[in-house]
Amino acid sequence: MNIHMFTNGPLSKEVSQILKKNISTTTSIEISEAIILNNPDLEAAELIVVISDNPCVSFCKKISDYSYKEKKIFVPIIIDQPNVIIGPIWRSAEDACYHCYIDRILQHSPVSQVLKEVWQFYDHNLQTFSTGYHPSEPSFLASWLLGNLSNCFSDVRGQVIQLNLVTREPISSQVIGVHGCPRCGLGREEKTRGYIHIQEELFN
Repeated sequence: MNIHMFTNGPLSKEVSQILKKNISTTTSIEISEAIILNNPDLEAAELIVVISDNPCVSFCKKISDYSYKEKKIFVPIIIDQPNVIIGPIWRSAEDACYHCYIDRILQHSPVSQVLKEVWQFYDHNLQTFSTGYHPSEPSFLASWLLGNLSNCFSDVRGQVIQLNLVTREPISSQVIGVHGCPRCGLGREEKTRGYIHIQEELFN
């Protein structure tokens, strides 16, 4: 499988190096140097991974849109010590996209405005900060990726997985697509999603 990785920070770069050693068809580039359009490595990739030591919401949304358009698997990995947030793992329109994931977080967070401001700060200062990491963490994350590559992420599609880097304990949840999202679910406008409209189409 051809893999293209976007990295940001020392931990993410180390993970990409381990994947390159294990899978010869892996390429990587720093987010700060990223070119989305007319990128031969990206066009050839079947799996796109964004792994960052800091939040990069806007960039992940761009890659989510590209993956949807080009029908590629998208795996965002954001390190938020002591946790790593993986997902949502997007493979097809049956899975909730990154946009819906962010919208659901803001919908349920009691500090949604604070989150927006933090994400906006990092969008404009991606490489301002980098955190340290334990030497075992790159191998742990790379092993998780390699293990799920064996079945093309079929066991975790549509999920968000939170891995605690200290305890190694995982927590997973399924993301529910937001009504009206053009990428997820029925792909219908909200005004035509009612029972009567769908019944007429199915049985008439």
